[in-house]
Amino acid sequence: MVGQGNAEPVEDEAAVRWKDPVPLIAIALTFIGFWTLAMLRAERLDGSYDLGYFRQASWLITTGKPVFVTIRGLYLLGDHFSPIFWIQALPTALLPDIPALLAIQALLLAAGAIPLYLIARRHAGVGPLLTAILLVAYAAYPATNNVNLADFHPEVAAVPALLLAVLAAMERRWALYSVSIGIVLGCREDLAITVIFLGVLLLIEQRRRAGLITIAVGAVWLVAVTSVLIPHFTGGAFIQSEFLAQYGHGTLSAFFGMVRHPTQVFHDLTTAANGQFLLAVFAPLLFLPLAAPKWLIPAIPLQFLYLVSLRPAAHTIDAQYTVQLIAFVFVATAMALGRIPRSAQRLPVLVVPLLAASIVANSQLSHGGFTAKPWSWRHDDAIAGSIRRAARKLPPRADVAASPRVWQVIADRTDLYNFPAPWIGYRTEARNDPVRIRVRKHDAHWILVDTADAVQWTPDRVEALTVITNRLHFCTVFSENGVHLLRRTDTATTCPR
Repeated sequence: MVGQGNAEPVEDEAAVRWKDPVPLIAIALTFIGFWTLAMLRAERLDGSYDLGYFRQASWLITTGKPVFVTIRGLYLLGDHFSPIFWIQALPTALLPDIPALLAIQALLLAAGAIPLYLIARRHAGVGPLLTAILLVAYAAYPATNNVNLADFHPEVAAVPALLLAVLAAMERRWALYSVSIGIVLGCREDLAITVIFLGVLLLIEQRRRAGLITIAVGAVWLVAVTSVLIPHFTGGAFIQSEFLAQYGHGTLSAFFGMVRHPTQVFHDLTTAANGQFLLAVFAPLLFLPLAAPKWLIPAIPLQFLYLVSLRPAAHTIDAQYTVQLIAFVFVATAMALGRIPRSAQRLPVLVVPLLAASIVANSQLSHGGFTAKPWSWRHDDAIAGSIRRAARKLPPRADVAASPRVWQVIADRTDLYNFPAPWIGYRTEARNDPVRIRVRKHDAHWILVDTADAVQWTPDRVEALTVITNRLHFCTVFSENGVHLLRRTDTATTCPR
């Protein structure tokens, strides 16, 4: 695997590795920026489902309890197979959960700068100035910024791991390559598809043995995880196949449904939302990745499945469904830049547009960009303050049904439910729940909801709150700014004032 198109020799590997402090500076600045923005957002309780979800999961791991995440009503490994999270959760045994998780995520995303730098300098033949601009583009890239602000997700580790795998393959460092692939496979089950097609890329690059082994490992892992390991934890099937349910129920059924109905696949793929997605992916990099399309091969199949899926977030750059794409978009960009003669790489006509595109795209498409006014996030949010005051009135470890914005504050407990669960919509029978549903319904004595949340506080939740509180006799303990804490009395007597 070599650079493309630059006739000038690539610099000595040792010199490229050590003489330039740029990648370390890039990591430090990117980490500080990412963590600061993520913490400001978390302090305002602007996170939703996943930050509370993974805080509960990390608390269960570090306290030695079974990792059955009651927010989801599912074992952690039955949702997505992400064993890497057990390592990521370890610091939360000693450090505050939310800051530690967000710091890990920011650091992992920032760490992609080192392998990207080495790929650009050693193998693509990109000069120092343009490589520095490439690292700025990586830090400012809207999809990378949005992943950082999309709560927390274990699979962010795949970004630096995939970049490192490409670097290791280029240098035939197969032990490092194997470790990198192992990390990717431990991030999320569907990333095995990316690993399989990384093997295809190795075959194209005349790395036949390594390519075949990579394809075999990825395929075996994909089959084992989706047909054996995840069903073991769900007590049923691979539930993520639900997002391709328009083609069939179950993985194989959906696959054959796509083969039988190519017109529907084409229709699902060629939507306006998907067109906007592709524009948001490539425009910030001046469409340079398309000049080196071979390096996009590993990311395309999984991204294709996302773009025809029923997951709304997968049709945007707003969430975690771009982690594998981020890595290969930047490999392709580095290779495209390497085709430019070294003598022309310092010309303002090239450097300035790439830098300007990165800054403009970040301001317009990133949730932490200038248009989002992140500097205003430091101001206290009245509702967030009410949530924290209400949470302090909860007994430690009490069973609580709560709305999503509240979760990250009270997730250090075994039983935390997505209101109106566990009384309504709690699907436990098919998901291997270790506790009977009647026990969960009986033991849940507290409700904490943010009714001012215009996104999450939907009409069905409004109706459910009325029905449940009347039927089970809940009394209001705290009410402020639309935040309500209620305690179950199990009697029809008037609530004490």
